[in-house]
Amino acid sequence: SISRFISTWTMLNIEVNYDREFVYLRSDNSKAGRIELERPSQMDTTNALLCSIFLNGNTTIINSSEDYEVDDLVEFLNSIGADIKKENKKVLHLWGRDKTNLKFDEIGYCCFTPPHLIEEPKMEDIKKKK
Repeated sequence: SISRFISTWTMLNIEVNYDREFVYLRSDNSKAGRIELERPSQMDTTNALLCSIFLNGNTTIINSSEDYEVDDLVEFLNSIGADIKKENKKVLHLWGRDKTNLKFDEIGYCCFTPPHLIEEPKMEDIKKKK
């Protein structure tokens, strides 16, 4: 449910507001930290990883999913320059980095669309989409 995503975002100090149609995220004060997931869910773990990857500092994800899809995502993120380690089956440590320190290609840009949604859009980006 979206409430678990919102919980993860607020643990990273991302400001969340919503109305009946939209969820608005503001990341001016976002920071790496400790994320304790309500339950080990693939979607929740993926959300936590993708939102933490660009936050400088150490993020610990407690109660992470053991699904192979999460292992595949961790392997992919590490292959493009992330630093993610499993402490045990349910705990992940991620050392976030600035976007410029990761290696991207066209697939990488597609994969990282969700984290870019937490940034304020630039007018020139909006004009390009039209």
